[in-house]
Amino acid sequence: MITKFAFATSCGFQPGNPYKVNQDSYTLVPNVAGHAGFHLFAVCDGHGVNGHKVSADIKAELPKQMEDRLRKDSDFLELKDSNEIRDRIPRYFKDSF
Repeated sequence: MITKFAFATSCGFQPGNPYKVNQDSYTLVPNVAGHAGFHLFAVCDGHGVNGHKVSADIKAELPKQMEDRLRKDSDFLELKDSNEIRDRIPRYFKDSF
């Protein structure tokens, strides 16, 4: 059981630019779609000129999309076959992106 979680992120190094924006975002979503024990932890590693915007968009949208997938697949948390569980999670991520 997870009772606490934390995060850490730091700005990348760019020679000659001491004010470089940290382009990383993170999201910590416990109990996705109200399902106890099903948590989403993501680090969105931004790159390039608009990396901070892209990582912020993923941070905002990924949890919503994952929750939508879980709500549509109502029997997911009742599955006992670990192979079926492992097969579905990557599909949720692919569909969410």
